[in-house]
Amino acid sequence: MRVACGRIAGAAAAILEAHRLGTAQGPHEQPWTPGYARDAVLIYAESLPAWYQSDIAALFGHSTTIMAECTIPARLSADWVIVTDYMISARAAIVEWLASLEPEPHQRPSASSPTIDACADPPLMIRFDDLAALTTSDGANRLRKKGGDVTVQLNGGRNTWPPLGNSAGRQWADPTGR
Repeated sequence: MRVACGRIAGAAAAILEAHRLGTAQGPHEQPWTPGYARDAVLIYAESLPAWYQSDIAALFGHSTTIMAECTIPARLSADWVIVTDYMISARAAIVEWLASLEPEPHQRPSASSPTIDACADPPLMIRFDDLAALTTSDGANRLRKKGGDVTVQLNGGRNTWPPLGNSAGRQWADPTGR
């Protein structure tokens, strides 16, 4: 779950950075909704192989199952809903997209292919500028904050994500400088 929440917060931070650097905001005010996820999966498909997206769908499905069983502090209930909605929407969009491909498109090319849990950071090859063009800064910032808050809760109240040694990660706390 921490990997999934960390990925969500990291991707939202990258979207905010794209807005800060001049990418126009898009129409989706809530990037945790099915409409955003359906548009975003096509952008992810431009840079990520189908097997990777299949792994993300599995991670999000597993994470939402676990999150549904967790007891959370009342102050995090709205955060929890947003993060869960993001994972449910993204998983559904990925599953729908995978179903539209040729049979067996999500097989790993080899047993030595990396897995999604090898690193907490989203892959750098993702076109975050294109994702930024789908949503607003306010929506991305809410998602970044909610994903980060849930990650902290999952870490027992310790803000251990992103790792301090990750120079790009140090900016993720607030890439807008606010």
